[in-house]
Amino acid sequence: MYRSHACNRTDALYLIRHGVGRRGDFHGVDLRGADLSGLDLSMADLRNCDMRGCDMRGCDMRWADLCRADLCEANLRDCDMRRADLRGCDMRGSDLSGGNLRRADLSWCDLNWCELRECDLRWVSMRGATMQNANITGAKI
Repeated sequence: MYRSHACNRTDALYLIRHGVGRRGDFHGVDLRGADLSGLDLSMADLRNCDMRGCDMRGCDMRWADLCRADLCEANLRDCDMRRADLRGCDMRGSDLSGGNLRRADLSWCDLNWCELRECDLRWVSMRGATMQNANITGAKI
């Protein structure tokens, strides 16, 4: 596993885009608005990251740790987030349409105004999560 310790935005984006995203430690890095679409972030440590407005379409984030990450307005369409730890994330206004969140932990998440169309939400833990005005049309629950 790559340990970033005091990894800055530029270094983190370079490492993620060059294949070190999988199992990497990017705890607390500011990745606002970055294009991370289609990348492998499985098992990555992204706790407390600022990922507002990121384009993460089609990312592999299985088993990733995203506790308390800020994912407001992020494009997470068609992401594989099976078993991801998303406890306490702020995901207001994010688009998770078509994503696979099976067995993910969404406890205490703010999912207000999220697009969850056609999402796989089976066996998801959502204790304390809020979902006002979220669109769950066609979601597997």
